Amino acid sequence: MVILPLALKNPIFILLTRKQVRINGRFGNDGIIESGQNTSSAKIKWLTPGTHQLTIKNATEFCNSEFTLNVDVQELPKAYITGVKTACKSIEENYALAGDVKIVKWIILSGGTAQNGMANNSLQVKWNSIGNHEILAIYNSTSIYCQDTAQITVTVIDNAMPEILGDTVVCVNELEKYILKGNYNDAMNWEISGGDYDIASDKKIG
Repeated sequence: MVILPLALKNPIFILLTRKQVRINGRFGNDGIIESGQNTSSAKIKWLTPGTHQLTIKNATEFCNSEFTLNVDVQELPKAYITGVKTACKSIEENYALAGDVKIVKWIILSGGTAQNGMANNSLQVKWNSIGNHEILAIYNSTSIYCQDTAQITVTVIDNAMPEILGDTVVCVNELEKYILKGNYNDAMNWEISGGDYDIASDKKIG
């Protein structure tokens, strides 16, 4: 913070960068003076990373003082949440925050409860209700306090017990049709296992 002398009144705040000069009162996209112009304090929103210089000049006829402050603007940390985006109700799923960051807080906005990992970069969630739900991660960079958020939307579907319709007693070489009852949109992988041995040929049937 720059402390101005008591005799310095109504200073003008001027935003410069090391690579820029002031031209006709216009500045680049490095920062915006949101409020406080022509006062002794100002709020500035920094827009680009790098080392910038804040200059305060007095505009009175009696003084021509100038104060400068170097400001190091850091990049926001980049991270994203990994994990399944389609989950089953009552099933636990694992999620992780990928990136060179440190978790501040996990927030399950709806539909599930955390089982563990609330203070770590990984989180285990048990989904309790069907529908679209969101997980929010608030995190910091590891080198300096710059905070950002990541978010993932998870669709939770019903985990009803499936029912397979079809004959359970059949003859060899008969073609039988089986149907999985319910509303299943995903491709289903059918497998056959088991069977009895034909003692005469010593071959497995089925």
